[in-house]
Formats: sequence, C-alpha cells, structure tokens
Amino acid sequence: MKREIKKYIRKGILALTTVCVISGNILTVNANRESKVNNIHSQAKAESMIDTKTNSKTESQASNHQSKGVELNQENIKKFVDNYFQTNMKKYHVPGVAVAVVKDNKELYKAGYGVSNRESKKKVDPDVTIFPAASVSKLFTATAIMKLYQEGKIDLNESIEKYADDITIRNPYKEDITCQNLLTHSSGLDEQSELDGSTLDKKEIKSQKHYFEEHIPQVIIRPNTISRYSNMGYNLLGYIVEKVSKTSYEKYVTDNILKPLEMKKASVRIEGNNMASGYSYDNGEYVKQPFAYQYTSGSAGIIAPVTDMEKFMMMHLNQGRYHNQVVLNASTEKMMQEKQFANNEVFDGMGYGFIRTSRNGVQIIKHEGALPGYTTTLLMIPDQNFGIYVATNSLGGMVFDFEEAFFDYFCGDYQKVSVKDNGVYKSGNYDSSKYVGTYRSYDGFSEKKISRIYAEDIDNEAELTVTQTKENTLKVSYYTQSKRKEETKLIYQSDGVFARQDGKGYITFREDAKGNIEYAFNNVSHQAFHKVGEYENSSILGMALLSILLIFLGSAVVIGIISIRRKRRNISWCAKRLWILVAGNNVLLIIGFVGVFLLETFMILNYNYSAMFALKVLLTLIIIAIGFVVVNIIYGSYCIIKKRLSIVESVAFTAIVFAWVICIVLLQYFNMIGYQLV
Repeated sequence: MKREIKKYIRKGILALTTVCVISGNILTVNANRESKVNNIHSQAKAESMIDTKTNSKTESQASNHQSKGVELNQENIKKFVDNYFQTNMKKYHVPGVAVAVVKDNKELYKAGYGVSNRESKKKVDPDVTIFPAASVSKLFTATAIMKLYQEGKIDLNESIEKYADDITIRNPYKEDITCQNLLTHSSGLDEQSELDGSTLDKKEIKSQKHYFEEHIPQVIIRPNTISRYSNMGYNLLGYIVEKVSKTSYEKYVTDNILKPLEMKKASVRIEGNNMASGYSYDNGEYVKQPFAYQYTSGSAGIIAPVTDMEKFMMMHLNQGRYHNQVVLNASTEKMMQEKQFANNEVFDGMGYGFIRTSRNGVQIIKHEGALPGYTTTLLMIPDQNFGIYVATNSLGGMVFDFEEAFFDYFCGDYQKVSVKDNGVYKSGNYDSSKYVGTYRSYDGFSEKKISRIYAEDIDNEAELTVTQTKENTLKVSYYTQSKRKEETKLIYQSDGVFARQDGKGYITFREDAKGNIEYAFNNVSHQAFHKVGEYENSSILGMALLSILLIFLGSAVVIGIISIRRKRRNISWCAKRLWILVAGNNVLLIIGFVGVFLLETFMILNYNYSAMFALKVLLTLIIIAIGFVVVNIIYGSYCIIKKRLSIVESVAFTAIVFAWVICIVLLQYFNMIGYQLV
C-alpha cells in the first residue's frame, strides 16, 4: 500500500485553510485535521482515511486471543467472519463488504454484508457485486510480468530501458532499474504526482505513453538499496507488459490471466453494471465518491466480484495452475512467493508482487489496496492452501484491523519479548542516542514535486518516532496502516537491529556512508522511514508557516501605523517606498504559496486539469516575488545605512527579512520554486 498509503488531500486542505484564515486576520489553528493525501498506497486522493481510534487491543470481539490460534475450517471461518463484520461495519462506517474464502482448491465460504449502494439499498452479493481491487491489482501485473519472464521475453535483471525504450527515465545513479527492482519496490523511484493522471470520463482516458511523457519517472534513491512502496514502479511494469507483448495491458491481462481463470465478470479498468458505489464518511454523513479512470492500469486496474478473485487465489496456491489451465509454472510461482528483497534480513521481505509476513511461524503472503471509496485485502497461507479476499465500498481502517484480528484468531497472539530472553542485551551497552529522532514515510508521496506538501502530516501519522527512556533504552511509536498509534520498547539484538518488546517483529536502522542513521524499517515489507532533521518535524514546519504569516500580517499593521503617523509628522519617502514594496512582496508570496496549494488541490479533487497554465502562472509569481525579496533587502539595507528608518522600523524590517528567508527555504523544501508539477 501505498504507496500506499505512506504516505490524504483533505488534511492538507484543512491545514492550508488555517493558513488562509490567518492571512485574512482570523487566527484559527486546527491541529486535528481529518485526513491527508494518499493512498494508503498512494491511490487514494480525494478523501481521508477514517480515524479508527481503536485501542491497543485487537479490534474484533470474535477473537479469543489464543496463543496458538484455531483451526482454519469452514465452521470457524464462518463464525469469525460473520461476527467480525456484523460487529464492526457500523463502527467503521462501511456500507458494504464482500468476502470469499478458499481452501484446498475449492471455495470454503463466501458472504456479502450490507449494501452496495446506499441510495438504492441494493444488497452486496459476493457472486454479483463488483469491487475495484485497487492495489491488489499489482499482483495481476506481477503475474503478467512473471509469465513474460518464463516465456523468455523478459530478463528480470535487465535494465527496464531495454523494454521501455521510448520513454525517458531520469536516473543519476550508475545502477540501472530492473524489473526485479520494480516488482519488489526497490527501484528508488520518486512517487508519481496526482496531477493529470486520471479522468472521470472514460472517453478522456489517455494512453500510458502519454502518461509517462508527462510524468517522467525519476530515481531519487540508489536502486536496490531499500524497498519503498511505489505506484510509479508498477505503472512502469504495466507499460512494460504492453511494450513486450505488443498489445494493450488490458488485453494481455484479460487474455492471459482473466480468461484462463474463468474470471468472467472481471475486467481491467472499466467498471461493470453491478459495481458497488464507493463512499466516504464525512461529518456524520456518507458521501458517494466518483469512480476515476486512471491512464495507467499497472498499479490499480482490476475490477471483479470476490468469487472471481477466488480463482486467482486458487491459481497462486496451486503452483500457478487452475484446473487444467497453467498460468505460471511451479518454479515461477515459487519465485513470486519467495523472499526476493528485504530492508533487513530479519524481515520476511518482498516476493515478486506479494508482501510477505508471518505470525508465530505461519508464513503469510498478501496485498492490500485502497482507492477513494474502496478498500481491499488478499491474504494467503500457502502451507495450508488457504486464501481469503475482502472488498469494501469505503476507504477506511477496517480491512487492516480485520487482518490483525484474523491473524490473532487463527495464527495466535503476538508473544511478548522479555529482556531476560536476550543474552546480548545489556542496558547502556550501545549508543542508543544515535537512533533517537523522527523518521518519515514518503510512501505514496512525491518528494520532488509540488505535491510534497501533502506528505507533511501535522498528526504525525506518517512518522515513526524513536525516543530514549530513563534506563537508556529506546522506545518507538508510530501509526499502523489502520491509523492506530502503537508504542513499544525496543530490545537490542545487534547493531541497528532491535526486537519489539510487544513481540510484533523488529525495528531496524541503516546508516549512510558517513555513519549517520538514515533509515528506520519495520515489519511492513515495503515501508521505509527516512530520518528527518529537527526542522523537518511536521509540527515545526507548521509553526514556521504560522510564524511567517504572523510576521507578514504584522508588517501590514506596521504599515498602517506608519500611515497614521505620517499624517502627524513627516516620514521619509525612502521609508514610505520601502513599506509599500514590503507589503506588495508579502502579498505576492502569500498569493503564490496559497494559490498553488489550493489550485493543485482543486484539480486533484475534481479530476480537472484544465488549470495547469494557471498553476504555472502562480509558480512564476513565486519566482518574481523572490526576485523582489532581493531588491527589497538591498533597498532596505540602504535605508538603514542612511538612517532613513527609525529603530522600530529597522527592527520590523529585520524581522520581515528573516521571515522572507525562512519562507524561501520552505518554498524550496515544498518544491514550489520552479515548475516541478508532474
């Protein structure tokens, strides 16, 4: 996930609304914004995740919290699944859910809960109701790539530029990006911008070639060094499928996966007549979400009923075979499920497409997905020939908490780690201070485009924080994929490797070339947290913006006072001209910054990209304003040297210069100096 999901737009809207209100003389700060830009795995862009606010215990009343788990049979599955969704759908504000379970190459259980459309009250039918698979679609893309690999048409270790030779890839490193990198999210690609990537009108769908001409892939981390969720990477894989097969991605997947698996009601990208309507829950009301058609299908293109997805699971659980149809041979299927990359060897890591995890020795492969109005998850336990697929018509945390409840019930609770169990650990026997700090996930967010501002989360939901205890040990806190905050102590294992005391795996760290801690990793195989400086803390960035606007507002007050005083006594024309220039400069900066954010947000929320020229005009305005800053500093310095300003005016001007410098640094940080749009 996400991207996910990482790294929702409305949080940015609320945060910047605060900025706008301040600039209009109403000081309102809303530190509890409802949401942020995302995609749990970067697909969601229009609505926020529901704040689950669950407690530290597992969310399901169905779970008995047994240490060994219960048997995976029809009776237990039905009891658990029915109880979980009947208990939690209202709590999580989910209108409808469909579930399909397979075991030993046959259907074990299926069910539909709630409604697929709140307006018509049409009930969810697991055989009929169609749901977008969202990022679970990445497994279809991975399957397509591996099929081409086993046919000898793709070398997984060859540069992707061999297969996508008609698009530009900006890569400053010597290492090439390979299909293996893309499959395991280890390509180092920056995430895609949400601008001009989808449409509400199927007649306006643009080609994948057009998409990559506009959204030029850019490598920002050395390939094959870390796994960080990448929608851009899987969109590239979808394009490679198209180029190598010499047919459209949609046709290739349909002919080589959907048809052999008899997924007769499934499609790629285009919705069917029985598709569930997607909803968000906002201010006590359900809001119907429009369905957007993406220009690329590699990261989120499959649309299917859950019973069609049963067949996809059966194929992967049966060594690539479904009945008499062989989609993948056994060795290729094994490659998809085995560990192919990990941020540290203590983790289960990534397969090819599959996210690997484990609980009490039970190996699990899975993938989740999210789009505006929809959330999905596919879980498989290969050793027990078991798979379950869940689809909902609401974007929220229930699916992720369902996973945890399911694992607790059927695989057993996490076993807490005792300090006594670890002979290596001794308090103070290592330098714990070097690990302390804030680490941010950019999953689903672009670091090099103007959309970076959406990654700055005042609620700190995209951050992992490591603090030092009084005993000179470490404690970690972060938010789970369902947005539930977790905290636990860390128990030293070896340099850079710590066991979580709550038993939920490990937290590991990695140094840069200079020996400074650069990354932190957790048990989510595709997630990486980059250590940020103190000034990059979301709260500090927010306070810096607030301070700048207050200073700009204060300058308006100073100018007003000067105007009043000028009527009573003579004020130098030097001072008058300076304050007029200062006022104009501040207006340009505020209009440029706020305008860029609000216009970009409007275009993304409404899938309307006709204002791209206006966005470039606003970015040009920022460049002009920065030029005026230089002019103002020179002219203000002249006025001070010539003693044309009073002491109060000199202090006020110095404060404004300080604000300008900080403002320019922030504009650069948010990629708003230049034209880094898509």
